[in-house]
Amino acid sequence: MRAMWKVTVCIFVVAILMVPISSMKNEMSGNDVGITKQSEGNHISQKTIHLQFSKPYIMESNGYSSLDIEGTNAKICHSGNPALPVYTTSLSFPLGTKIIDISCDIEEIKSMNLSEKVMPAPRPIIAGKNAEYKMDTVYDSNEFFPDNWFSYFRGGGLDENGHKTFVTIKVYPARYSPVSNTIHYAENIDLKIKYIEGEESCKGNDGYDMVIITPSEFSDELQPLIEHKNKFGVSTVLKTTEDIYAEYDGVDQAEKIKYFIKDAIEQWGIKYILLVGSIDKLPMRESAVQCSVFSFKYVLTDLYYADIYDANGSFCSWDSNHNEKFGEFIWDWSNDTVNYIDSVDLYPDVGIGRLPCSNSKEVQVMVDKIITYESQSYGKEWFKRLILMGGDTFPTVWEPEGEAVTEYVEQVMPDFESVKLWTSLNTFNPFSINQEISSGAGFVSYSGHGFEYGIATSPPYKERRIYYLTPYLLILSNGYKLPVIFFDACLTTSLDFSVLGKDLPCFAWFAVKKPDGGAIATIGSSRMAYGGYAGNPLGGGSCRMNANFFDAYEPGITLSQMLMEAQNAYLNDVWKDCLTLEEFNLLGDPSLKIGGYP
Repeated sequence: MRAMWKVTVCIFVVAILMVPISSMKNEMSGNDVGITKQSEGNHISQKTIHLQFSKPYIMESNGYSSLDIEGTNAKICHSGNPALPVYTTSLSFPLGTKIIDISCDIEEIKSMNLSEKVMPAPRPIIAGKNAEYKMDTVYDSNEFFPDNWFSYFRGGGLDENGHKTFVTIKVYPARYSPVSNTIHYAENIDLKIKYIEGEESCKGNDGYDMVIITPSEFSDELQPLIEHKNKFGVSTVLKTTEDIYAEYDGVDQAEKIKYFIKDAIEQWGIKYILLVGSIDKLPMRESAVQCSVFSFKYVLTDLYYADIYDANGSFCSWDSNHNEKFGEFIWDWSNDTVNYIDSVDLYPDVGIGRLPCSNSKEVQVMVDKIITYESQSYGKEWFKRLILMGGDTFPTVWEPEGEAVTEYVEQVMPDFESVKLWTSLNTFNPFSINQEISSGAGFVSYSGHGFEYGIATSPPYKERRIYYLTPYLLILSNGYKLPVIFFDACLTTSLDFSVLGKDLPCFAWFAVKKPDGGAIATIGSSRMAYGGYAGNPLGGGSCRMNANFFDAYEPGITLSQMLMEAQNAYLNDVWKDCLTLEEFNLLGDPSLKIGGYP
């Protein structure tokens, strides 16, 4: 008779970096997951998840062992730790659901001796750094790593069915003892989740779909947009910053706005928040995110306004230690340790976007572009074009990462005609970029380097860069054939960009606010970003956000729905990466109907 092993663990905060393998969707991992639900007394319910895994496949290369297991969909990628296979899945419950216990039953634990050490995970890729494979102190231990067969974390956010508590579980079917060079593995694991279901009480009475928050000076210019949104069934109301500051308490203006958004969700059932105003007119949260390899002291983020609730359904202030420093997070790159000083949830509870207009003329331009796009784009041939831009982002590290990332985007957007502007094809240059965008496109996916004033990438395995800078945007002549652009790059949405004390529009915003062309919206990073991992650029960072964004597309979706699905997938499948999740901001209308209304 086989021995029955049982491990019971309760873990409330876990941060494990992950690298996906062949696919980035749980349902394609090869694991035929069976979920059963039953109820116990005192309103305690239980779900059981049945998981099956293969015997580990061992491959040896360059003095290391590498493990693959059928049924997993990721690998641990905390740099310096053994890169073991992982299965990750996310469950959703009504917001406020309490997890009483998670346990696992293992039918049989088997052993296997290895001839070489398990390959350690590399560091994330950043400019000027080569890939490093360095063993952490875990390799000096005789204990098995990870220390349990599973871990989990919780968060509060939105899915297609409303506000939810997400429970993301990471299962480790193989654990490794470095000193003895032995693995323990399990081919059958049953997860049991006991919980008390919460009540979704935060949603209001569906009074409005969208609130526009703006200084009163832009109220008149925004009235045509409000009328347009109401016409197409997006019930919209305007709230001035002056009224918010007078009616709400908070340690600063940004916190007052966040409290108003909370009320708007609970009283009106708001789905979207459109912020209209430059950061000196409507503040953007300066989140105290620090990374030792970068020099910045904070990240500019609008995700702060969207992250209203934690997993318990309570207000998520981003200042859990009450020191008036919001979102404190430290990533020590030297040993790849992270410190979540403040409790942040990071799952968005409302769609958020910003039009950082400095004057009434810019507001008028944006109102005209949004109305025309939604009214006239539907069914147009130009919308079905997908422009893919990239090259060799890190010539000394791997194959051309930017081309690999945008090739993935091509695969998940099969109904679009792909136009490849790649350095390997000699088509990534200012002339070709302007020519193709001027012909119209529904989307542009760029993967490479970025700056406040442009983008650049390299030919394969060459250090030389090819630039596309802000002045080239002036030559674009695409009229109302406007793409949504994802900039998988550093700094393109740095809304605090200035030269010699003079504020200047950052590259991503210049593309959006351009009259008679440019973009309808952009998503990009406000600070330095990292670009995945050596050998797998889709493993995390900006590259993964790019891939997730296009993974989320389906006809009729709105812009912020795509971004929220990308953010949720990143949290569920990768890790609680405050840097990447906070620095990517949407410059555009969150309620924008992609491809327009029929």
